[in-house]
Amino acid sequence: RAAALAAGAKQARSPWLMFLHPGAVLDTGWIEETTQFIQIVAASGKDRAGIFRYARSPYTDAGLRDGLKFVARIVAGPSAEQGLLIAREHYERLGGYRPDARRSEARLLRRLGRSSRTMLRSRIMVA
Repeated sequence: RAAALAAGAKQARSPWLMFLHPGAVLDTGWIEETTQFIQIVAASGKDRAGIFRYARSPYTDAGLRDGLKFVARIVAGPSAEQGLLIAREHYERLGGYRPDARRSEARLLRRLGRSSRTMLRSRIMVA
């Protein structure tokens, strides 16, 4: 998976990258919010990345696994399932997704740190 993400980032032409897991569904209004986020970050000159707010699908039954994921997000921060919106330059300075590393997505989120992550209002549901 990390190799595919790294290859996709390398081929993308945009100055901003957005990574989503297959089956992810974003709230309506996510386009406007991400546009505003990109404009604000670009104007500030500070490195920031956006993470979508996790929302469990209303069509699935809540189970123990959902509870454990909730606790993990509180303790460890967001998961890779929540998607990532990041400027290409920032992504590259952090080293991007390393194709040969285990848990490359989690490593990138840790390298971002809390201070350069913004939790977006738009929710993401992963099937």
